[in-house]
Amino acid sequence: MTRRIKVLTSFVLMFAFVALGWQATEAQMRVNSAKVAKSSARNYIKQRVAEKAFEMLKIAVELKPEDPESNFMIGTFYADKEMLDEMNLHFEKAMSHKKGKKFWKKGMRLVGASDFLLGGIWYTKETLWTRYFNIGVRALNAQSFDDALNEFSMARKVDPNRADTYKATGKVYMAMDSLDTAIDFYQKALGIDSSMVEAHADIGIGLLNHQRYEESIPHLMSASELAPTNISIIKALASAQWLAKDVEGAVKSAEKALEVNPEDPKVLSLVGGIFTEMKDFEKAVQYLEQAMEKEPDNADTVFNLANAYLGKGNLEKAAGLFTKSLENNPDDHQALYQLGSIYDKSKKYDEAISTFQKVVDLKPQFARGWDALYKAYAHKSAATEGEEAREAAKKAEEALNMANALGGGE
Repeated sequence: MTRRIKVLTSFVLMFAFVALGWQATEAQMRVNSAKVAKSSARNYIKQRVAEKAFEMLKIAVELKPEDPESNFMIGTFYADKEMLDEMNLHFEKAMSHKKGKKFWKKGMRLVGASDFLLGGIWYTKETLWTRYFNIGVRALNAQSFDDALNEFSMARKVDPNRADTYKATGKVYMAMDSLDTAIDFYQKALGIDSSMVEAHADIGIGLLNHQRYEESIPHLMSASELAPTNISIIKALASAQWLAKDVEGAVKSAEKALEVNPEDPKVLSLVGGIFTEMKDFEKAVQYLEQAMEKEPDNADTVFNLANAYLGKGNLEKAAGLFTKSLENNPDDHQALYQLGSIYDKSKKYDEAISTFQKVVDLKPQFARGWDALYKAYAHKSAATEGEEAREAAKKAEEALNMANALGGGE
């Protein structure tokens, strides 16, 4: 009994030695033969043992770094793992070889192969780019800006030559109010595709919203040239030109906007505002009345129409419109200032004083407001007698001192 156990033990030890020897031989073959490593990887793929196949491919590319097939195969494995730098490295190596270019549109027909291995490099990159880009867009729409930036960064890593990714990244930074960073990404998008209307328009409107009017004009002009019937772009261009004091350019753009959509109340209001600025009050009233018929509660239209009637000298009509404007925004110091001026011209000095007092309460550094308050008190002093006149004169002096002290104020 004892002897049989010893024999059995010897047999087990011998088997272990043989098995270890065989494993050492296989390892030796893996280390020394890229061809065998690649063949083993194929077999593991057929057996659906992905990690074993991956290990074999790492050995294959280590032993034969220029082999296009091995580089393509391992690149698809890195794609599955979303290890994008490694994926790009091996795809580039595959494509740099004359025999590797076939893998751009054609993969490898292997049982058990992944979609990426079957589809080829273009399919792999397109699939990954679309995945990251769409997730990024959803994150942007949900205002999850950090997530959006991360997804768009991944999309750019997959394919750095897609203009849409840079434009989308620009939109994220625009939403985060990081204008100059946004512009950098939009410019990169335009460097790839200069015909992207939205990129030109977004830059221009972003600059316009940040009161960088002169900078915005070239971008809005480019957008308008690419999309000549886009009314939103034309309106933005006209506004930028108007605010940049390019009255002639603003008129041309406004007229173009009218050609595109003569019934748009915002276009009519914009054109009327421009003519008000040009002191062509007849035309201003014409367009602004049309705009107000279509949008009677539009605050900008009401304010501009009030100014146009003021310019025409119709104080009663202007006062009514400024009052209507203040119903929507009681703290609009510009509307209050204009209404106070009308009261002063109409010799309604108490109303003028009360209105100008609201102006300086809202804007204590507004020198013109204090000056207007001084004049209203002075006019009241001249129009009254006794204690009332003396009190008005005293108040007038106080307001004048404030106006002089502020001098170059707001």
